[in-house]
Amino acid sequence: MCGRIVFFLFCALTAQNLTAGNLNLKLSAEGGAHRFEKQSNSPLLRFSGALGFKQNFGSRFIRLQARLTPEVVGLYGNASSMKFSATVSGGARYANGGWESRLRAKNYYYQLSAGNDVYFATAIFGLSGFYRKRGSVFYFGRLNYAYRDLDTAPANRLDALQSAAGLLWKRWTKARVQVLFNLERFRVSARQQSRVNNGWRIGPEINFHYQANIFIRSTLRFLYQYSDVIRKPGNEIQAQFIFGKFLNPRLSLFAFLDYRLVRRPRTDVPPELLYSSIDNENWYYLKLEYEALKRLAVYAKAGYFRDVLSQSEGALSGMQALIGVSWKTP
Repeated sequence: MCGRIVFFLFCALTAQNLTAGNLNLKLSAEGGAHRFEKQSNSPLLRFSGALGFKQNFGSRFIRLQARLTPEVVGLYGNASSMKFSATVSGGARYANGGWESRLRAKNYYYQLSAGNDVYFATAIFGLSGFYRKRGSVFYFGRLNYAYRDLDTAPANRLDALQSAAGLLWKRWTKARVQVLFNLERFRVSARQQSRVNNGWRIGPEINFHYQANIFIRSTLRFLYQYSDVIRKPGNEIQAQFIFGKFLNPRLSLFAFLDYRLVRRPRTDVPPELLYSSIDNENWYYLKLEYEALKRLAVYAKAGYFRDVLSQSEGALSGMQALIGVSWKTP
């Protein structure tokens, strides 16, 4: 439901500004081979459509993004997925600080070869801000409410209040470093019974951004987890990395990493009471892109992809090698 609200809000706001020059559209299609773990190769076909809008009002701004991605694996549609996500954000920037509020919603649907369907919806509402401490050092803080409804056994609902605070350094014109401490209070509710699991996740986070002749953006987050049903602490490592470089005016090389490594002690706790990450997509891959025309690009990419479905269904994962074409507005 939240995803539909964000989508309709997106359409209402952008429909009034189609001639403002702030609306961007990108379409892509790619195909190739997907090798499931311990299985033979299967053909894969994926389409993607992304819509973006931004508008400034002096020091204030509003941004909207929406993406729809259908995917089919196998000659006879052995597995397929439909992913929709949308983000609405707004805020302000000043000489010594700024703030931003954001609503992000996702609706993901997977149809598996065994006839088991997986559907879940997530929504995150957040508020963040920064303020200049002195010179190039800023205070930074954010507060999010996150919600996920998993409509597949083991069906459950996750509610989480996530906070982070720390410092941001903009000492260099081309780079910035951010160090944060995360504190999260979560509640996992089993849908088929009245049991709940309350817990905490705490830990540090470091972010780095650099943009010059190359582009680098990275995040490393380490979180300890404690809960009512698992007394012995577990941990989760989250790593994100983007690298980009122009090899010549038309040819670009990219590297992407978005991965979560979860370690939890062995337990006989029902899976519907276990915490799992809001973001279920993991990947690492290389992409080589050539700008054939002003708005048209062809590319090849290869790497590993893993979508965590649920505690019982496991994950949809494997190696992929794809070629594709993309088109975008100016």
